[in-house]
Amino acid sequence: MTPEAVEKLDSFFSMFADGASPLLLLDYDGTLAPFRLNRFEARPWLGCGVVDAHSKAGRDTHGVITGRPASEIAPLLGLDPALEVWGLHGAERLYPDGRRELEAAGARGPAEAR
Repeated sequence: MTPEAVEKLDSFFSMFADGASPLLLLDYDGTLAPFRLNRFEARPWLGCGVVDAHSKAGRDTHGVITGRPASEIAPLLGLDPALEVWGLHGAERLYPDGRRELEAAGARGPAEAR
């Protein structure tokens, strides 16, 4: 990451009031990584080290959102410590420590819920 990029990132996060905990959520396919026919070949773009570097600085909370199952993303990112991943379009939450939460589907469909 260039010194200019670091300065811009620091400036952005300094805008938050003292005590605030900003949350940076980034989409994986098409944002952090290019689209691929074989989704398991979608590796992060060069320069996405901003997520890793900023995560290690511990200044805020980071996460990745995806339509995929959350368990597919962590190995592709290869980060240690891992990021929080929201998968299945927000229905699944995978914590950096490996805990997983899955939203239960409603008993009734959308038309019946009215």
